[in-house]
Amino acid sequence: MSEASVSSVVPEAAKDRPVLHDVDVVVAGSGLSGTFAAIAAGRGGARTLVVERFGSLGGNIGPAMVVNGSLDGEADITLPGGLSGIAAEFMERLRALRIGPERRYPEEASIASYLAHQMMTEAGVQLLLSAWAGDPILEGNAVQGIFVECKAGRVAVKAKVTVDGTGDADIAARAGASIVPYLEPDEAHADYIRPPYLNKAYPRHYNDTQLLCLIADVDLARFEAFCEEDAELTEEETQWAQEAGAIDMYPKGLIPSLRKARLSAEFVPIQELEPGVRMSTSRRFLNYGDGVVGLHITCVGAIDASDPRQISKLEAATREQAFKAVRFYRENAPGFERAYLLACAPFLGMRGGPHIEGDHTLTLEECFAGRKCDDVLFRNAHERDHGGDASGFDVPYGITLPKGIEGLLVCGRGAAYLRRGHDPTGMRARPSMMVFGQAVGTAAAIAALDGVTPRNVDIKKVQRKLVADGIFLGDDARLGELRLL
Repeated sequence: MSEASVSSVVPEAAKDRPVLHDVDVVVAGSGLSGTFAAIAAGRGGARTLVVERFGSLGGNIGPAMVVNGSLDGEADITLPGGLSGIAAEFMERLRALRIGPERRYPEEASIASYLAHQMMTEAGVQLLLSAWAGDPILEGNAVQGIFVECKAGRVAVKAKVTVDGTGDADIAARAGASIVPYLEPDEAHADYIRPPYLNKAYPRHYNDTQLLCLIADVDLARFEAFCEEDAELTEEETQWAQEAGAIDMYPKGLIPSLRKARLSAEFVPIQELEPGVRMSTSRRFLNYGDGVVGLHITCVGAIDASDPRQISKLEAATREQAFKAVRFYRENAPGFERAYLLACAPFLGMRGGPHIEGDHTLTLEECFAGRKCDDVLFRNAHERDHGGDASGFDVPYGITLPKGIEGLLVCGRGAAYLRRGHDPTGMRARPSMMVFGQAVGTAAAIAALDGVTPRNVDIKKVQRKLVADGIFLGDDARLGELRLL
């Protein structure tokens, strides 16, 4: 943690809580994976409720405004046969609604949130927005739903099956599940994890996160022309720029102002927020048209996604940095004379973070070696471009099941697959997370409607439903091996 842990405790009196909903499936968190889990569960006939802390759906591809990369650009390298199932339908509908170019994040994000709402409504999914999923309702080691913090206070949502889509396995952790908080840097992983992410300066928690900020009233063409201009620098300015690593990263004409701003601490593009945590401001702008540009603020290093004080510090620091960056460019860069900070995403999207110890925890070695398993949910082939098996690897159902806990499935980043920060990328790629959510939602609906726990669900029934919905579990020979033909 970034500060010493608080050692004292305050007892909380036991209280009866009103039951706001009693459903088959409750999904805690409508991030990327949770969104598709909810749609799948609803389409599977389960009475489904989504509890979401924001007023809009989609998480990373919704209120966080996509942040970086693309919605489905990695589909063909991640999923054999490309995007399928609910995700393919989602993207087809999104493209029909989009009026601008691909990767115009503000537009794509608004469409994604709208579509998530539309497709959930069509599937009969109920929503509880601006509400925070809290503790699980427990009977012994069995999760029976969740408590929810909302404007009415603390209420209860009873459910036959709970899906933890919080991203950091929050519900599972509070249920007493064993949590893997981080992956230590290990030279044995050099074949799987890229060198920057094996940095031993971050011996424990390693994570990376970005905040997308929108700046309005920018003449980007004027700024780009300014970047191409030469400028005379004093010997002192040149020496400072070389030592600061700014000589090749910023336009020459900006270096005197940048030096002054850094020396006065008015704007420091790269800085250490606390030991082992670095914040940096992008040196390039994303052009969204009509004078609106995007800017990334990035934090990397020893970031513990479960530490509320550290995360609060990063949330505040990145937004303060966004304001300072806009002010600096407005005062010093042609094209930014009238620029102002239009909006920032409402949360920092983590790429890594804690995850459960599952009935099966997917290792790096398994991902690269092309592991096969009888409880496969879908096939992921992302690592073939990084030295992995050309056919990809099976994503097993076991990674959704927290050891020793019943009634609970975990999707998204909180599932049991090893990584360091966001590396390697096979599981976290957006197309993978979309299909993963559909698979988990399908399993949740079948378990709830069959009156069994997720651990005892008929996995063949789940697999047959996934295959019928177009999800690739393997070729015909493999489906024969799995007794699905």
